[in-house]
Formats: sequence, structure tokens, C-alpha cells
Amino acid sequence: MNLSKLIDTKDPVVIRGSKDKEILGLRTNSKEVRPKDLFISISSQRAHIDEAILSGASAVVVDIYNPFLPKEITQIEHQNPKDYAGVLANRFYQNPSQHLSLFGVTGTSGKSTTTWMIRHLLGEDCCGVLGTLGAWIYDHCIEVHLTTPEPTTTCRVLNEMVKGGLKFCAMECSSHGLDQNRVGHLEFEGGAFLNLTHDHLDYHQTMEEYYQAKKKLFLIAKKNSVICIDDPYGKRLFEELDKKAKTFGEDPQADFRITDIQLGLMGSSCNLVHEGRVYPLYIPMIGSYHLYNMVAAIMLVNPFVNDIELLCKRASTFPPVAGRSELIPTQKGFSVMVDYAHKPDALEKLLLSLKKAGAEKITTVFGCGGERDKEKRPKMAKIAEKHSQKVIVTTDNPRKEDPLEIIEMIRQGFDQDTHRIILDRKEAIKQALLEAEEGELVLIAGRGHEKEQKLRTASIPFLDSEVAKNLLIEI
Repeated sequence: MNLSKLIDTKDPVVIRGSKDKEILGLRTNSKEVRPKDLFISISSQRAHIDEAILSGASAVVVDIYNPFLPKEITQIEHQNPKDYAGVLANRFYQNPSQHLSLFGVTGTSGKSTTTWMIRHLLGEDCCGVLGTLGAWIYDHCIEVHLTTPEPTTTCRVLNEMVKGGLKFCAMECSSHGLDQNRVGHLEFEGGAFLNLTHDHLDYHQTMEEYYQAKKKLFLIAKKNSVICIDDPYGKRLFEELDKKAKTFGEDPQADFRITDIQLGLMGSSCNLVHEGRVYPLYIPMIGSYHLYNMVAAIMLVNPFVNDIELLCKRASTFPPVAGRSELIPTQKGFSVMVDYAHKPDALEKLLLSLKKAGAEKITTVFGCGGERDKEKRPKMAKIAEKHSQKVIVTTDNPRKEDPLEIIEMIRQGFDQDTHRIILDRKEAIKQALLEAEEGELVLIAGRGHEKEQKLRTASIPFLDSEVAKNLLIEI
């Protein structure tokens, strides 16, 4: 698109340089810039602008004019480049969210699983996914670096989905993405609120700020909002939206009521009650919270597939999502599970579900990520100790923090001497498997689908499920 067509005459910008330039792409990450791209400098760091120009950017969006940039580089001054990025991305990629039905899913836990449930219910031949596990168009994955990407990436991916013939997209909406207005430019068909528990307080500072960030989705997604009314923040959100949303949960007043929950090590079931009818619902995943996720997915999809019985039938064939209650095949007489649970509430819900499903003895292997919310570290220890017979504390993604300091903060939450420290994650998993007894369940928690472990000096290949599979062959 020519720059002169991309910039509207009504935009509050000052343009210095030629507008007669062909723009091949939009980028907000200087490392991704290609020749003839427009670079939108959302961080205002000169080094990023210089890197973008060296990579071939022919124009840049800045908040303040820089007289030292090469004269052939067109500068577009805007008071807030971050917000302007959404406007430009929509224009460049032809308003993609207007050409498919976009579902936004938010919550502390369960976003990835719920988006993949939506895709399964609608069919991968017509629904894409955008979130933690990447952007999926049919069986093709486009890697993204954020759960909720910047507007230029989101619009580019959605445009690819439209061109590929998809009619729907299920998208994770993180609190960071909502707070930083990464989705304000999109048109949502509906939104789901799953839960809100302790997390990301290193960023939001308070639970109130965290809640207000989540709430932003429902000021945008007004058509078909579904809210878990069992969650206290969900109940509050429902009231603050003047009850203009559908609700789900075990609460007797819920529009889609969940009753008679049964948990087993091979799956979970319940009755789904709606408008006086009872629909049996079974999913091949462990945990009542996964039933909640599936009900949220069914509610969002229901306006397009007006047959709840059919949707429940489809739910029964849902394939597990990588790193989410993922059972690792073993003939050793004990069970092994990998799960992304890296927050106190998620870990507690998982362990409680495993116990209710029949797991009599549990060994939990976990750590906590570096450079993230430190308050949750002792809480994770307390939960693991309460619901496990054995606990092995190890590294997660320490990043640039000292792993021993992270573990010391975790240890402050233990009351008894039922835990061990094994710094090397592979060795920790190996010891848990070597010591596992008949009927025991080894839970490897915290990293789930993540393929690399982030250390101080580098990232190394490390997928918990693959490590566990290889160790099961060795021992």
C-alpha cells in the first residue's frame, strides 16, 4: 500500500518527508523489519529506530521528530504511536476482524484451552486460534512472541485467516494486552471471562488493577459476553455490565448451570442445564475447571451452532492441548502428567482435581519463573505441600535471576520437611520417575508447552513432555 493511502488526511499526525512510498509491511519490533516496511516506534528508543532503518524501513512513526535521522526516511509524528499502530494495522490489513467472527477469551487460567475448545467445536477447517501456542491456520502455525500480540501482528495474522477462508478466530486476551490497548482496534463477536486469581502483580501491582485490565475486553466485546458467575470477580463484572451478559457455573442463577460433576483420571463429566433441559457433557480431560472452560466455549459457539446436544457430543472428542493436563504414555505402573500450572490457583485446582479423580499418591515437581511475580512463590510451595505426598523443587525459567534465590523464596512456604531441592530440572524429573511407585502420579508443573528453558546466559531446548518420555525409556 502506498503511504499516501495508508495515512488518512484526518489523522492527527505531522508528516516530514515523502508520502509517495510503497509500504510492504508494518512492524513494531525492530528485529522483524524488512525492506520497505513502516516501523512504528512504540518504545521511543533511538536504538530500535536505528536498527529498523538499517534493516530497510523506509518510514517510521515516532512521537517526537528526530532531526538526526536520514532525510530519505519519512517521519510520521503521532502523540501516541502505540495507539496509532492499531489504526494503521486495520487499514493496511483491510480491517480483518470485520470479515470473521472473533472471540476473545480472558482469565488468569484456561485461556489457551478454551480457545482450542472453540476451534474444536467449530472445526479447524473454519476456525483459527491466536494465543500462547501461536497463530494456527488449519494445520499451519505462525509463531508469535506474545499471548496477545501487538496490533500489527494480530491484524496480519487475522488477514491471513480471512484470505485462507476461515470464518472464525478464537483469541487469547491477556491482561497485559488489554492494559496496553493491543486489542482496542478489533471488533469482537463475543468475549469470555473465566476467572481471576493471584498473578501478574509484578505488573499490575494490585488485584483491582488486574481486574480493571480484564474488564476492558467486555467494554469492547459487547455482542455475546459470557461470564463465570461462580468467580467473585465474574459476579462483580456481571453486575457492572448491568447484567447484559450470559452466565455459567454451579450457581443456581447461572444461564448455563453446571451440576453433578464427576472426575476420573481419564476424563470429567457433568450435566449442563439450560432453559430447563439437561445435557450430559463429557470431556477427556481431568478437572472441573476444564468443564467450565468447555461450557464457556459452547456458549460462545452456540449462536452459530444452535444445537447444544451436538456441541456436547463434539466436546467428548476434544483432543488434549499440549502441556495442559497432558498425560505421558507409560507402562511403568504409575502415571505422569505435564501441566502449565504456574500460578497458585491453577496448581491448587489441578492437584485437588487429581485427588478427586482418584490419584492417591502425588509427587509434584515444580519451580517458579524468574523476573516475575515473587509473591506467589511461597504460596506455590504451601499448595504443593498440602496436596502432594512428595515435592521436588527445581528450576522453571530463572531468566536472569539467581535460581537459588528463587528456590529460597519458594522454600519459605513449606511447613514440613516433605520436599527436596534438585536444581537441574531434568535431574529432578528423573528422580521423581525413578522413585515413583505403583499407582503413583508424577506431576511436572509450571512450563507445560514451553519448548525452551530461559536461563541467565541463553535459552536451551527443554520440553517437559519430551524430557519425561525420553527418561521413561532410559530408566
